[in-house]
Amino acid sequence: MLTIRPEQLASLQRSTEAEYLRRVRTLLLFEDDELVAPHLSELDELIAAAFARARTLGLRQERSLTAFIRLRFAVGEGFDRHPLVARYFSRPGGTPDDRFDYLMRRIAPWEWEAVARELPGGR
Repeated sequence: MLTIRPEQLASLQRSTEAEYLRRVRTLLLFEDDELVAPHLSELDELIAAAFARARTLGLRQERSLTAFIRLRFAVGEGFDRHPLVARYFSRPGGTPDDRFDYLMRRIAPWEWEAVARELPGGR
């Protein structure tokens, strides 16, 4: 029987996450270059920080994690703490990914713009 030690599993997880973050970076540079262009010198750190924040909110699905990271650049850092957005993360029922999917379906473009304006250093 094959046994995977905890340190081996942790190493695999770090490697998998690093590869995922590289893919997200490529995606952002390809599809959202105008949003990330002002942050090129610190892009990797900002992506990693957004990923870590999404994980603390319980997001696990790649689709949710990627959307969260994109919103960090499209709306602004801390968008998830804005009352309009935060209420979706604290809703009862479902997984955090389910609640995030619901959030993405419910908030209109003009509401995202309002959130962005209301954040510190807003657009």
